[in-house]
Amino acid sequence: MDPLSQLLMLNDMRGYVARDCHFSGEWRSPHAAGEWSQIRWHMVLAGSCRLEIPGGRPVPLEQGSLLFLPHNSAHRLLPERADSATHLLCGVQILPHSASPLLASLPECLLLNSRQQGRLALLQATGQLLSDEFSQQGQGHNAIVSQTMALLFALAIRAWLAQPNQSGNLVAALLHPQLGNVVEQMLRRPQHPWTLVELSKQAHMSRANFARVFRQVTQQTPLQALTAIRMQLAARLLARQALPLSRIAEQVGYSSEVALHKAFTRHFGLTPGKFRQQAADAPPDACPIPA
Repeated sequence: MDPLSQLLMLNDMRGYVARDCHFSGEWRSPHAAGEWSQIRWHMVLAGSCRLEIPGGRPVPLEQGSLLFLPHNSAHRLLPERADSATHLLCGVQILPHSASPLLASLPECLLLNSRQQGRLALLQATGQLLSDEFSQQGQGHNAIVSQTMALLFALAIRAWLAQPNQSGNLVAALLHPQLGNVVEQMLRRPQHPWTLVELSKQAHMSRANFARVFRQVTQQTPLQALTAIRMQLAARLLARQALPLSRIAEQVGYSSEVALHKAFTRHFGLTPGKFRQQAADAPPDACPIPA
């Protein structure tokens, strides 16, 4: 069995459609930051819109686009044009807490575009199937929706892995026979004062060979990857908890609040305070997760 199949099958997931949304005119669909083990997704069945996320660039979504948000970050959807109608299907994938390394290695946004490898027919048919299952609630609809979304999630990861010259592809490192354990340790213990020497020992490789292989696989250095992991965790804590910045600095491996402030601002282009404010500005979720 290939490594990606092993990783996905190890982390058994279930999912559901939360809402079937029809928008027109001036509309907003805000979503607060949610639980780490839950992945929100949005599929554009008709029309177009755009995604806005704190600290990130707007992502245009056209008809047939399917967007996963592996970090369950605060975000909002808005119309591209005020005079157009948009039909969205919104839902959630739920993973076990043991899937934390997989989620942390994925990007903020995972987009399965209808233009990629002629997938328009597949996404249109799947979107209609999910919409029908949500509205009709027939026998077995929970299993059908859950397994369909697991299929699309796997296709989205595969499409992302196939993109050339990616920067920061930690999934590829997580699947690598020599780097996998190292990346998992970095993801599970980002607060540890890792050095290149210690990381190379974890991989049972020389320092030079480890650095070379890591850059070949991920297009970044090990310490750049560690910084990205720490920034991701800091963003998650800022959006979901009221901890002071000094406590967050301790949890993500920085010696002081000032050091974290500088690194965070350099990474996201926003201060931690501004990031927290933008994440907190999202009102109660437009696609709530039922208990």
